[in-house]
Amino acid sequence: MLNEKAVLLLEQIIKNNYKEVEYSKTFADENEFFYEFKINEKISENDFSVLENLQKEFTDMYKKLNVSQYDLETIAEQLVSQGIVDTLRKATTSAYYAMLWASGKELGLKSRQYETHRARLRKIGIDIANPCDVEKFQAVRVIACENIMVRPFKAPDFYQFPSNIPNCLRLVV
Repeated sequence: MLNEKAVLLLEQIIKNNYKEVEYSKTFADENEFFYEFKINEKISENDFSVLENLQKEFTDMYKKLNVSQYDLETIAEQLVSQGIVDTLRKATTSAYYAMLWASGKELGLKSRQYETHRARLRKIGIDIANPCDVEKFQAVRVIACENIMVRPFKAPDFYQFPSNIPNCLRLVV
């Protein structure tokens, strides 16, 4: 959950900036999070600039996040999409034997069945006649990868925010 990661990142930032910190309360769910703490050091008015910098670093945290979207294709999906087999059942059966082979288990196939599955899998680059090289074997293939840019979101003009939800970061000092 993204908000739980945010709370952990905030805790790390606070620990790096202050030595004597008492953590009193953290909360994170899908919609919001907050982190309450008490610093056992004397803080002057000039020290509030440190807190402001801390809050700025925290609110800019989204810039550090990297979100990617991957489109993956399993062995069975490859067999179907490339037209090697005509049914998903045939594809999943061959994929099952590929996974058994990759884990080093005995396939237990008759000669004709073995040749059928081997021929299918060789067309997508998997040869079950040779020992599996776990460094090269991939059970899924990445079709497309897209980096999603994370940026602030502006709500539409017609949207009315709930009045009971605070819109600022709470720092308890």
